[in-house]
Amino acid sequence: MTSANAVVDCVDPVKMTSTNAVVAYVDPVKMTSAKRSGGLCGSGQDDVSKRSGGLCGSGQDDVSKRSGGLCGSGQDDVSTRSRVVCGSGQNDVSKRNGDLCGSRWLVIVFCQAIPYFLLLMGLEGVVLAAQGKELPRANDAFSSISAGLLSLLHGLLFRAVELACFIWVYERFSFITLPWDSPLTWFLGFLGVDFSYYWVHRCGHEVNLLWAGHQAHHSSEDYNLTTALRQSAILKYFQWVFYMPMALCVPPSIFCVHNQFCILYQFWIHTETITKLGPLEYIINTPSHHRVHHGRNPYCIDKNYGGTLIIWDILFGTFQQEEAPVVYGLVHPLGTWEPVMVQLCHLKHIIKSVKNIEGLGNKLSVILKGPGWEPGKPRLGCKEDLPEVESPVRKYDHSVPVSISVYIWTHFTAIIAGYLLLSVHRQDYTTEMVVTNVLYICFSLSTFGLMYDNWRFSPVMELVRCVAFIMAYEVMDMPRYLELSPLSVMYVLYFGSSLLWAGLLLQQWRFTVKGHVQ
Repeated sequence: MTSANAVVDCVDPVKMTSTNAVVAYVDPVKMTSAKRSGGLCGSGQDDVSKRSGGLCGSGQDDVSKRSGGLCGSGQDDVSTRSRVVCGSGQNDVSKRNGDLCGSRWLVIVFCQAIPYFLLLMGLEGVVLAAQGKELPRANDAFSSISAGLLSLLHGLLFRAVELACFIWVYERFSFITLPWDSPLTWFLGFLGVDFSYYWVHRCGHEVNLLWAGHQAHHSSEDYNLTTALRQSAILKYFQWVFYMPMALCVPPSIFCVHNQFCILYQFWIHTETITKLGPLEYIINTPSHHRVHHGRNPYCIDKNYGGTLIIWDILFGTFQQEEAPVVYGLVHPLGTWEPVMVQLCHLKHIIKSVKNIEGLGNKLSVILKGPGWEPGKPRLGCKEDLPEVESPVRKYDHSVPVSISVYIWTHFTAIIAGYLLLSVHRQDYTTEMVVTNVLYICFSLSTFGLMYDNWRFSPVMELVRCVAFIMAYEVMDMPRYLELSPLSVMYVLYFGSSLLWAGLLLQQWRFTVKGHVQ
């Protein structure tokens, strides 16, 4: 599994920074790179130099030209390309490597995890049916997975914030060099990431600005494995600060591995199929603990923040055992499946509150204190203000025909496939094309959510969405029905869908006109 023939950035095995060469031979276990002189930025005397001369040499090959076009300058050296894409140009290859090992690596991990996610979701459905419990709802599952997709879109435009900042701090301020291949270093890295995650998560509930990002994860009134994918598109721009103390001694490669492990670990605990796990309940975060964390019962609020370990909650007084049946979701449910609004609704609420409240101190308190804070109340608000959960629980749900739900999931699957293709071939597209695709994905997800909400203008939005796709293919002269390919299948799907919605809207318009005439 080594990349012996791949031409990528050369990475120092401890700092994950560039050295003299730019050709990396990566060991999948040690995450190390065998250095080889020459290559992309070398003297041009060996085979690798000849093979990559187009990238850093005269610029006569297609890759060089493509690189110049992408970066805007038309120059063909890696340094220039890195300056334009990554920033100021200092430690150019290192910054570019931050993107390679950050956002691109997230995509790789996500793609490899998809089959396991699907398998476990299917298994959960079978177990829920056998236990006589409610199966995942199609609209809620869409809302959760679409939130996860929105949280990944930033990787198409920016470097991974956490990893880029971590490398920057490690290169300049680390005062201890821990051996990357020492078991003690890996153990300390695990504890450091999990401890930092506890405080990231706790502040995500106790600081209103951070809650504006994290609330998206709690907005589902269901609790199943799809809920684990309901991630924030905002919180990642704030949470990186909590991990920076680790950069003073922990190698970035070890931080990167444990950070992803902490996230992937929490997938399986989003389920009601598993009860309590005996003595493990006092060591690790379990489905029972995390059900409490997702509850809106008063006894569940602001409890069980741990990622992998629950010991931090026990130590810092935020631990709570599962007692009464848990009712999931936000204290004040949103009442929409539209994923963009799910991400931004509380941020909109904060802006409105800051605008309406008087006094600079109060305005700052709205941002920095808890979501339940009001003038004259404690930092986190009063427990007495929390509404009791109703019984029986009434979940937000709009009934749509099964055919509409199948249609939404068909096009939603196509959008996910398009995102994965765009992520893998990001370097082949200009920044303008990537931004256009990101906006199209957001518009598509918004349209699907509004269709589940039964919004009256959602059919018009869907027709516009399908026609826009067809027009883009016509402009780019892509293959269509005459050539069998994934792109041609997409074209036929969207062309047929546009005809369907045009016919339905025309029929609806005729009935409306006929009703007015009568």
